[in-house]
Amino acid sequence: MSGRRLGNMNQKSTYSVGQVADLMGVSVRQLHHWDALGLAPASQRSPAGYRRYTEADIERLQQALVYRETGMALQTIKDTLDSSRGPAEHLAAQLELLTEAQTQLAHKIRAVKELLEKTMNNMSLTSEEKARILGGDWDPSWDDEARERWGETAQWQTAAKMGRADWEGFKASNDAVEKKMVAAMQAGIRADSAQAMALAEEHRAALSLMYPVSHCQHVLLGRMYEADERFSRRYESYCEGLTAWLVAAINANAIAHGADPSTATWE
Repeated sequence: MSGRRLGNMNQKSTYSVGQVADLMGVSVRQLHHWDALGLAPASQRSPAGYRRYTEADIERLQQALVYRETGMALQTIKDTLDSSRGPAEHLAAQLELLTEAQTQLAHKIRAVKELLEKTMNNMSLTSEEKARILGGDWDPSWDDEARERWGETAQWQTAAKMGRADWEGFKASNDAVEKKMVAAMQAGIRADSAQAMALAEEHRAALSLMYPVSHCQHVLLGRMYEADERFSRRYESYCEGLTAWLVAAINANAIAHGADPSTATWE
């Protein structure tokens, strides 16, 4: 409830509608309405017939405003104030109602915060924002190139809807499988072994966080890793020979899943 402090009021003092409106932070129109309803009436009139509020009237108005802030209907407020409750009972009831309203408001605030966070996380990112997430070896210009080449495909349309949380999840998964591949290759694991094929499948699953990647599409992406020095340079920076090892593992895994790398198409 807004309004100024009433201070020490003389028991015999009365106040005009304008003075009470100013003191309590409400409008004159609201006071007139509540008076007409008998909710918080002015119990006295001036010689000229104008409303005059006593201290008791203002105390009732204060109570009514507190109840109103809890969402209580006006008629219910009137019935409550007209009941035989004493001041302590009114204060206890108001405290209970305000506490309940505070709890409900806290739930609403938390829900809005969660919705806002979800909305922000799901907003499409700019090329520069993706680069900050994916790291220094990601060139923002690649986004423009990819959009020009594949912008009309269903895969690109799916990836374009990825938000911050999606890209962060993709990076975490991709980084994890790349570390495993480096460790496997350095340990002398053959690219056509079951362990290497399992890593290739994990790599495909990480890529599928952007858009669904079939085994044939995985084969074609592997070819791009070898043909485009930007990709091969990245893999070779991790471990010399990793590009060829990954491509061989991808091909072996595709064959194990019934796909022929020699006839692979994007569709």
